[in-house]
Order: sequence, then structure tokens, then C-alpha cells
Amino acid sequence: MLKNSLKKKARTSLLTICSIAFCFAILGLSPTPPACADDIIINLREESLNSYFKLISEFDNDPLKIKHIPFQKYKRGPIEIAIIIKALRLGGLTDEIKFKVIPNSNRQIKDTADGKSVICGQQLPISFVEMNNCFDKVFMSAPITNYGEFQKLFYYLPENHKMKNITFEKLKNKTKGAIGIDWYSDITVFNAIGITNYITGQTTLSVIKMLKAGRADWVPIVVHNTDDFSTVTEGVKLIPVQGLKFALPETRHFFISRKHPMGKEVYAALQKGLKILRENYFLRDALYATGFFTPRIDSWEMLNADQIEHHTVPHMEK
Repeated sequence: MLKNSLKKKARTSLLTICSIAFCFAILGLSPTPPACADDIIINLREESLNSYFKLISEFDNDPLKIKHIPFQKYKRGPIEIAIIIKALRLGGLTDEIKFKVIPNSNRQIKDTADGKSVICGQQLPISFVEMNNCFDKVFMSAPITNYGEFQKLFYYLPENHKMKNITFEKLKNKTKGAIGIDWYSDITVFNAIGITNYITGQTTLSVIKMLKAGRADWVPIVVHNTDDFSTVTEGVKLIPVQGLKFALPETRHFFISRKHPMGKEVYAALQKGLKILRENYFLRDALYATGFFTPRIDSWEMLNADQIEHHTVPHMEK
């Protein structure tokens, strides 16, 4: 049994490596060689990496040529990678950039803090970094998403008819949610609004499997800017409960390794590039294309409105 398990893990690892190598081949690049200590490595999830390659293929494989993100076409993951790389290039960093696939946020931030990667390839809240006891091991970028802008809806399978037009009271008392084990900010909101019936999974894929297996009814996901706000996550179509939303009480940032030999240089370039992207509105427009800031849900009930009224501005590393 142990032997079969090891064989399965080996096949999975090989599949990941081959998948990445195939994407590089499509782009006319060489697969990433074994990492050196000072390599510029961005860690990210495999889905984000594959989608990022599709995105830049529309722009001659040059992130600097991305002026506008195709609307309703890409999720947050690949967009954030595009923002990072475009900012680094605008900030003057010309070194080769490599990628490292890591399946969840906890392992991503730990890999960054340990200096094995130079930057975590997604925006995260400060509380997440503090929960992993690594705030003093990373540099923090200027905010990518401002306080209360990261809004989520309750997504469910279309065939789960009891979720259609459900009220918040029934959702809270008669249904069960599923969330990632490291979705700390969601748990903070749930505590504030009285949601206690939910289960956790190690990865987004495991959470979606819980829905498919009937173990949970809904999952909180960031708004998707499709016509009906639907999304396809891990190959599964999900639709949102209409009229209900909540905002995560946080700002979100990119985190860069202090331990990595290139960390300080990467941090400086990123900050410089992000300033340019913010001033020319690329940053906001890119996130808007994925679902952020959509005015179409402005009238929906904000379940934790009281929670986000007061906040403090996080300390920025100089």
C-alpha cells in the first residue's frame, strides 16, 4: 500500500514537471533548470502558471506589451503574476524569472520566508503572514487591494436547488460551507456574522470535491465578472447566491523574501513598478477585469458592513 502511494506521488510530481516543461516549449523557452541561490523565483499554483502562459501568449509572450487584460477571461491568479512581472520589469529588473509550483498559500509564504523563492506569487493579507510567524522574514509591498475591496460571494453547484434565492438566515442555519484551511480572513468574517457550520480542506480542489460529494453546500469565492457572476473552478461550474456578499477586513500585498540574496533588489523594483502601474490605472483595471470593483453588486447586502467601518493602515517597510 505504501509502495503504491509512493508511485502515485511520483507520477503526480512527474506530471507537474512535464506540464510546466510543455508550457515552456510552447512559448519557445527552455524548461527551468535546477534553482541557484540567487535565482529570481516566483512561487505559484499550477493553475495560475498555466493560465499565465495563455495570457502572455496573447501579447507576444511579453508582459510589458499587456496594456489591458481581456475582460471576463482570466481569474485572479494569472493576473497577479502578470502584475508582478510587469512591475518588476518597469522597476528595472532584467534578470530571468523562473517559476516554482506550490499547491497552497501556507507553503507558498513559508517557501518565500525561507528564501527558497524570492516572492510569493499572489497577494495576501498581513494577518496570513503573521499566522505563519514570518512577518519579520519578508518585505511587504504597497497595497494591491485596499481595505474592504476584496469581496466574496457564496458559490454553489447549479443543481443544489435549495441554495437558489436562499436568505442569509437560512444559509447560516440550514446549510454547510467549505473553505480552505488557510482562509483565515474568511473565518474572521464568519465569526463576526455568526457562520459556524463549515468544514475545511487543504486545497481549493479538495474544497470543490467536498461540494461535489454533497458534504458542503457552498464555498466563498471572490466575485467573478462574468455576465451571471458564475465561475468554473477546478473544472466545476459554480454560481453565486444572489444579493449576499461580504468583504474581507484587510488590505492585501505581495510579500518578498528578506532571506533571499535578491530579495532587497526585487522588493525595490517591485515597489517602483507598482507605483507606475497604479498611476496609469493598469493595476485597478487588471483586477477589475477579474471581478474586483464591479458596480453590479453595489446594491447587494454587505453582511459584515459594521466590521469594515474602522480599520488601521498597515505599517509599510521603508
